[in-house]
This record gives sequence, structure tokens and C-alpha cells, in this order.
Amino acid sequence: MKEYNTSWCPTLQTLKFEAFAHESAFLQNPNLKYINYINRKLWWDGDVRNNAKRNLSKEGKNSSSAFYNAAKEQVKMASEIGVPIMTGTDVSDSYIFAGFSMHDELEDLTKSGLSNIKALQSATIVPAKYAGMDKEYGTIEIGKIADLVILDKNPLDDITNSKTIYGVIMNGIYYDSSKIEELKDFTQSFSLSFHMNVKVLYSLISSPLMRVQWAD
Repeated sequence: MKEYNTSWCPTLQTLKFEAFAHESAFLQNPNLKYINYINRKLWWDGDVRNNAKRNLSKEGKNSSSAFYNAAKEQVKMASEIGVPIMTGTDVSDSYIFAGFSMHDELEDLTKSGLSNIKALQSATIVPAKYAGMDKEYGTIEIGKIADLVILDKNPLDDITNSKTIYGVIMNGIYYDSSKIEELKDFTQSFSLSFHMNVKVLYSLISSPLMRVQWAD
């Protein structure tokens, strides 16, 4: 990867799910309220059962957790020799929560051995450079696109401070904490709506990609 200037997006959250799919404490995630019923029942629940069964079997015991821990060790090794690390979470996968899981990925990257600043760069300037858009995004500079997350506490002191969101500026619109809570409440109610679940069911059934995933 270093030789060919290859960037790595390890998506540790997908491996974490597989490693802990048999543990009730992990599965009782408060962010489940944002996930629609159809996704949970037709996709996530089956994924939980299959991974839990493997984790609890004699043959598969500890294999997923070993893979997850090995991935974290390799992230550290790759970063130390100069392989660019980027954050990503495979947001459609089981127990990956849009937005929330990105903060968990940052935390896991630091637990893998990355410094707080490197973890933050993996979500900002590194992917901007990879996409060839670092003149517009990735750092706070005059002339760049001002999409910002404003925090109450410094994530350089503690990476979990990335969750202390005071406000967000996106596409020139400012969202304060009360507006963010309003949007989260809307997402929760919309995930329970009949219309939303019918739409998701149709999308799952009609998607060739989803049919392949179900077959797997």
C-alpha cells in the first residue's frame, strides 16, 4: 500500500459489529430508534443472528473479535509507515448509524494507535486530498467551502469531544443544537412511518445489489 500510494478506509465499525453481535449490551444501542422497522427486521436482525451464532459456536468463537483486533493493529502499522488512513463506516451495514458511527470510528482509530490529530485528519484533509478536492475542502482556510462542525470541547484533548456538537454549518446554513435535536426527532418519527417503511421495502426488493447481499 505504501509502495503504490494506496489510501486505506478500514471501516472498523463493521468489524466491531461482527465481533460483538452476540453481546446484548452492544445490541441495545439507543440510536436504533432512528432505523426503520423494515431494515431492522429484514436485514439487521438476520445479520445479528448469523454473526452471533458464529461467535458462540465452537468453531467460530473469538474469530470475529480476533479479526477486529488484527485490523486495528494493522491500521497502526499502516499509519506509522505513511499509508493515508481515511474514515468511513459503510453506513448501510448492520448497526452502522449515519453520523453517529463516524464519531465511533474516530475513537476506534485512536484506540488503534493514531493520534487525535491524525484521526481528525482522516476525516478531513486526507479524504479531501484523495478526492482531489483539497483546494475546496479539508481545512479551515480563506476561500474554502465553509462546511463546519463547531464543538464545545477540544477533540485534541479527547477524541470523544467530537460528539460535543454546538452547531453545524452546511451549505451556508447554520444549525444550532436545538435545530439538530429537531432534525433528530423528525428522523425518529419518520423511521416509524408507514410510508417510509413501504418505500424502504420496495427499494430493498427492487435493488439488484441488495438481492446479492441477501443471497450472501
